[in-house]
Amino acid sequence: MVKSLLALSMIASLALVTVGCGSNGDNGSPAPIDTAGPVFNNPTTTFHTQEEHNSTITLQATDPSAPVMFSISQTPHFMLAGSALTFSAPAYEDNASNEYYVTVTAKDSVGNSSTKIFSFIVDPLKASPMPVPVGDKNLTVQGDIITGPTGLKWLNTTASVTKYSDAVAFCENPNNGKGFHIARRDQILNLIDYSKGNGVNASLLEDEFDKNDKATTWAQKVADTYFSVNFVAGADVIEPGEDTPISGGNAAQYTVMCVKGLPADPHTFVADEQNASIVIDQTTGMKWTKVDTDNDEIRRAIEPDATTASQQKAADYCPAGFRLPTINELRTLVDYSDNSVNELVAPKPADTNKEPILWSSTKFTNSNVDKNYYLNTKTTLISAEVTSEAYFVTCVKATQ
Repeated sequence: MVKSLLALSMIASLALVTVGCGSNGDNGSPAPIDTAGPVFNNPTTTFHTQEEHNSTITLQATDPSAPVMFSISQTPHFMLAGSALTFSAPAYEDNASNEYYVTVTAKDSVGNSSTKIFSFIVDPLKASPMPVPVGDKNLTVQGDIITGPTGLKWLNTTASVTKYSDAVAFCENPNNGKGFHIARRDQILNLIDYSKGNGVNASLLEDEFDKNDKATTWAQKVADTYFSVNFVAGADVIEPGEDTPISGGNAAQYTVMCVKGLPADPHTFVADEQNASIVIDQTTGMKWTKVDTDNDEIRRAIEPDATTASQQKAADYCPAGFRLPTINELRTLVDYSDNSVNELVAPKPADTNKEPILWSSTKFTNSNVDKNYYLNTKTTLISAEVTSEAYFVTCVKATQ
């Protein structure tokens, strides 16, 4: 009997040792050994960032053997601080992939690790949306670079050339830095503050822009059409070719303006489902009246003279709550990427030779006679004319 009790006591002791050694304490099974690396939890590993901007993401990984520590491969443009991975985007490169990679390693507290490749795609600088251009009044000069409210970068140096190809070559010279190109005419027109007598920010003009013989600058051509912008007139012009006009026996000198960055996207227009005569600009919320460009009888003058005395004024032609648009508001109807005016507001007339012109409320100040700016819906050019001329009218209503 004594031997039996002793045997049972020994078995119980062995059982206690088994439970207390190398177990997880609940079910008696051995504790698992962590041999797996951390699991990355970032929802995506590919990111976009604008050229010459910094982009920071937070690395995420889980592991039962916390904490998780991160490290990265020695790769240009990347920096790691804790779990914050920062990519300093270089300049956008034409004809290149513009995608940059970095390998991230996550390691847990017992030495297990895993890796993941993250990539950043560099997008070209693009102008931030400017619902209605008001003139770049707040340009900032920093050495050779001028920046404005839209985020575009302008080269703070100019050249005078006769050929368009020379203008292109000047802007694309690598010595100017990567990504500069000849400015498109809407980018240049956006600099003009029509409330100041068509002047442009003095820091960008430099002294030479104030001279009438150098007041014209080449603008980027679209398809096979060459353009220029005249700062004195506050207007754009179609040039006959890549050579400047001959003046006084010599080729005129045009200025070159170089910019880095893409223009903002054109505005989006839709028909008003509640009123067939109204078009809505979805970019600004503004409402426009449609123009019957085939009906010359509805043309009006800003200030009627003897030949148009029987007409009401253009401004009085607008329905209640609407008014004549400014020239910058009119320019939002233009898609400068293909030289077209929105056809919901101003349809093309049946007569293809016709050039419907739309009045603006903006006065042309560099004249001894009363003139207002207008938009030619066929050429997409803006210019000024005496206010007694009878042109088509579209009216605009701003959102409240």
